[in-house]
Amino acid sequence: MPPRPLLAFRSMTMKNPTSTNARGTIAAATALALAAAATLAQPVPGVTFLENPPGVDTRILAVANEGRFVAGEGQVRPDNRRTGAFIISREGGRVDFPPGTVAFNSSAGDISADGSYAAGATTAELEAITTTAALFGRDGSFLSLGYLPGDDSSSAQGISGDGRVVVGHSSDGRFENENRRAFRWTPETGMTDLGHLRADGVYTTPYDVSTDGRFMVGESIS
Repeated sequence: MPPRPLLAFRSMTMKNPTSTNARGTIAAATALALAAAATLAQPVPGVTFLENPPGVDTRILAVANEGRFVAGEGQVRPDNRRTGAFIISREGGRVDFPPGTVAFNSSAGDISADGSYAAGATTAELEAITTTAALFGRDGSFLSLGYLPGDDSSSAQGISGDGRVVVGHSSDGRFENENRRAFRWTPETGMTDLGHLRADGVYTTPYDVSTDGRFMVGESIS
């Protein structure tokens, strides 16, 4: 029997529920929500529902190994402006990195196939314009990957199957979209500058890396 996928659902509230259209939308949404609740209250074959920690909304951003592992960010209510990365495994439960522990805020956007590590970024303050690439371990470990020389902002976008290769981008946070360079990180080499595809490149970022860490995909703008 194939493994049952892990799913999470998030609810949202309208900010301006005063207009006639808004009230109609809310009424329709409420009816749909009640119908969905009645449906979801019954067992759904092949679906596992994840419980949110108290006061936290769960936002899953990555899944690996046929649904055995997921990663993302937990958003703290009521305004969801504080976030903490997490990793969930079917066998080992949930590992959280709450806001204010490893960083002010953190988020994991990709996870290795073996579920050992998730890649993402952290911020140092609420309205920060810069981020720092980071590696989150299912064993509770944390590693800040830093930046390329001369930069002060970075983000990890993809991670290999064994968690030993991370790709992402690094830039000067004041000019985020003007000189974003691709990087490749390994424990042995640290962060390596991959630069741009062309000499006149101004924006290069990878979005993912292959399981074996040999290939990556992304975009480059000149």
